[in-house]
Amino acid sequence: MQTERKITNKNFRTGGIIVGAIILLSAVITPLFITTIEAGHAGVVYNRNGGLEDQTLGQGWHMVSPFKRITEYPIATETVEYREVKVGTSDGKPIVTTFSYNYHIDLEHLPNIFNKFRGQKADVIEEAFLRQRLTEVAKNVTTKYSVLEVLGEKSQEISLAIQKSFSDDVKDTGFIIESVTFQPPAPDENTAKAIQAKVDAQQKLEQEKVELEKSKVIADRQRIEAQGVADKARIEAEGVSKANELLRQSMTKELVEYEWIKKWDGKVPTVNGDGVGVIMNMPGLGQTR
Repeated sequence: MQTERKITNKNFRTGGIIVGAIILLSAVITPLFITTIEAGHAGVVYNRNGGLEDQTLGQGWHMVSPFKRITEYPIATETVEYREVKVGTSDGKPIVTTFSYNYHIDLEHLPNIFNKFRGQKADVIEEAFLRQRLTEVAKNVTTKYSVLEVLGEKSQEISLAIQKSFSDDVKDTGFIIESVTFQPPAPDENTAKAIQAKVDAQQKLEQEKVELEKSKVIADRQRIEAQGVADKARIEAEGVSKANELLRQSMTKELVEYEWIKKWDGKVPTVNGDGVGVIMNMPGLGQTR
């Protein structure tokens, strides 16, 4: 009995050792098979035995063979900034400026991006390919504007033009540009004075346009008022003329005699002096008194 008990204890210890060894081995080996994809990223799987796999890995934990390499790319919005980017202007003056942009990668293009850039990570692509493309596009845009326009009132227009050109340039590769910010440097003293002079001249021109429009409005109002007075006088004159014409047409001989008789008081005019009487013709009476 004692011998059997010893054998049982020995087997128990042996089993415990084996289980412990398995647990320890699992604790050491398991992390080699687990890959974590960060939030907002996706992983491209490259199998050293079979090449690039079509299916990508989403965010979270994944069991992956140690013989496979995982490369992560951002599929959520990323912000990138480039300082000291040199661009030109239409008048030949160089400008050192800063660009920033937001972008993400089209999930369907991830395998193509991995192949095109030979497995390079996103930050390497940003500092090489994307920086070179943005710089080239920016130069093509800014050289259409003068230095005063680049540093002054056209900076927003330039930023939008760069964004469109940059987006069109890289979208087929799989990079989706969401926005671009062009940050022109502060102008030197002479340039600042030139910009202010241009702004002042533009404001003066706008003010003159306002005054000119105001003068036109006043002139138009006065012309309308004068035309109204003239039209009123003409209408009144035409009314009087028409009334006189109607009166003239209505003044028959009998009407004149009737009006004369209505106004006569029946007295015969007298003349002081030599006593000679007055001879009067009474219209329509056919006799002399």
